[in-house]
Amino acid sequence: MHNHTAVKKKKIVFFRWRYSDLCADFVLANKRLTEQALKPFFEVVALDQDCDFSEVVETHEPDLVMFESGSGTLPFWRPKITNTNAYPEIPRIGLLESDPHSGSRSVFMTDMDRLGIETFFTRATSMGEYFPAIADRLFIWPWHADVTTYQDWGIEKHVILTLTGACSPPYPWREKLYPLLTGRYPTLRSIHGGYLRSQALTMKWGKEYSKMLNASLFSACCGTAWKLLVKKHFEISASGCCLVADDTPILAAAGFKDMTNCVLGDERDIPGKMDELLADPDRLANVTRAGVNLIHERHLPEHRPQIFQWLDLTQRHGSGVKMVQDGPFGDVRLMDGPKDTATPHLENFAEDRAILSRARELLSRGKHRPAAVLFRKVLDMAWHMPEANFGMALCDLYAGLPESARDRFRITLKWCMKQYKCHAPNPVEWAWYIVTQLCLGNMTKARHLAAQFSAEKGNDLRARDMEYVRALIKVLDGKTIQKHPREEACLPCIHESPFTSFSDFLTQVGRMFKACRQQAMSNRIRTALDEADNGK
Repeated sequence: MHNHTAVKKKKIVFFRWRYSDLCADFVLANKRLTEQALKPFFEVVALDQDCDFSEVVETHEPDLVMFESGSGTLPFWRPKITNTNAYPEIPRIGLLESDPHSGSRSVFMTDMDRLGIETFFTRATSMGEYFPAIADRLFIWPWHADVTTYQDWGIEKHVILTLTGACSPPYPWREKLYPLLTGRYPTLRSIHGGYLRSQALTMKWGKEYSKMLNASLFSACCGTAWKLLVKKHFEISASGCCLVADDTPILAAAGFKDMTNCVLGDERDIPGKMDELLADPDRLANVTRAGVNLIHERHLPEHRPQIFQWLDLTQRHGSGVKMVQDGPFGDVRLMDGPKDTATPHLENFAEDRAILSRARELLSRGKHRPAAVLFRKVLDMAWHMPEANFGMALCDLYAGLPESARDRFRITLKWCMKQYKCHAPNPVEWAWYIVTQLCLGNMTKARHLAAQFSAEKGNDLRARDMEYVRALIKVLDGKTIQKHPREEACLPCIHESPFTSFSDFLTQVGRMFKACRQQAMSNRIRTALDEADNGK
């Protein structure tokens, strides 16, 4: 475990996004938790205005700079920071503020590529499963408890159970459990109003929310379908309320133990466990008190030294040194030889990951109809998940539905380019958006889109599928097949292409052209593949 002796603070400049006053108060308060977690280790300079990077560095002389990106909170304003190529010797990291399933992961990656950042931290404890392309450079910096707000207020308990938040497809544990609990116990129920101030006027948050929890014997919380550690896990326990939660690897790693400092399980056993504790008030009080103690022993800001540790090792051993992390709450340390397999990322067995994996496997074998059923199942959990929309779009093309595929890509690309004002789209999504234009017979538009982002314009889309599409257009223009030239330079992406080679890609696109009634294009691909097989 961490050594919490006092450290000599270093200075960090934190470039963060600016959030509108239209956001709910609890959203703005949550954003301040990042600076709170840094303060035991750093002198923090937080900036959310347009600025010149050189001037900021010369004014503040930081040891480290950290750039926030990928937040799913709207509305926001992304400050314009110029001259970011200056002072490359100062260590810099990226803070990935996205939810694991959000398309803003792509926004984060394009931002980090432009900033030249190769080391990342995240609060989302299951992010490694949802962004495997960067998992070896992604450290966990978990949420902490704000015990200045969430504490045991000593209020007499007059509520058996308090339930807060949504009960919908992204929360399958809640959907099964909450109806059982509300039918069994007198329950104080508070629905999540939303993230805008106008939506959340009646929502309790901060100290009022903590006092509501403190007056309750139990409160339930899950880590969503993505099996995360969320702030609410800590808020409930810190407020002197017995946490009821789903039994996941991340909660075990955090020190939560069933019937010792919380209640863990599902709809099959939680009601019985709650009855057992209600029948023994002294035991329930001990379990609740142990939950408070866990928070104070392991989950305060001073228990989150990972960013400081990374910087300290970088300054002492150089920027190229290999580091690992001993679990999601563990220390960042030097890699102890090539066989050191320490990792912060747990295998959470998230349902949507398993479904996506099966869907992709079916798609790779040409079984687009059963694959589409599975992709739809994931979209029922999170309608905007890019990987599922990408898979469904490919299924649409196999089924001869190019308009539907085009509209799916428009959703994700608009989210990135319009909503987040990203300087470049996700390269794989852009590549397949071009394919949909070809499937619609729009050859001229496809050529224009393929040339829109290039190295000459300073925003090249480095992805294998993008190179395949550029080569595809050459094939359709009558040129011979050439091998893919730049796979080693690809930008890390959230998408996994189902195609193993350029010839496989051409074969499958040829099938899509035929299904979409672009017979001339399909014939041209078949001719080019035959010529390649014959050595012409």
